[in-house]
Amino acid sequence: MKNFNFSPNLGHGDCDTSNILVNPDTKVPEITGIIDFEECSIYDPAYDLQFFDEGPEFLNRLLLKYKYSNDPSLLSRMKFLYCRTCIEYLEFGIDNNRVGMIQAGKQMLKKNMKKFPI
Repeated sequence: MKNFNFSPNLGHGDCDTSNILVNPDTKVPEITGIIDFEECSIYDPAYDLQFFDEGPEFLNRLLLKYKYSNDPSLLSRMKFLYCRTCIEYLEFGIDNNRVGMIQAGKQMLKKNMKKFPI
């Protein structure tokens, strides 16, 4: 149940590196803005922190700046939400007869199983 115990907050909904603006001219890249808020809603803030593909250094630096990173279930919820993304691809692909989405979902599932083995 720890993956479902959180305080809902306003979240971006599509927070990935393609929606984060960075100033490349600084010694350490500096975030200058965030764009694309069309999926903004109130839900688990861990949803916006699924940066496992960007590597541990990026994720650790992000969590150092995150106000609520001391939440004991945050990392578990982040992993849970990250790993269930493949289900959305599989479900959409099956429901809409989209072979490419099914294949992408299977590839994500395999990647997630390697990244977070049980």
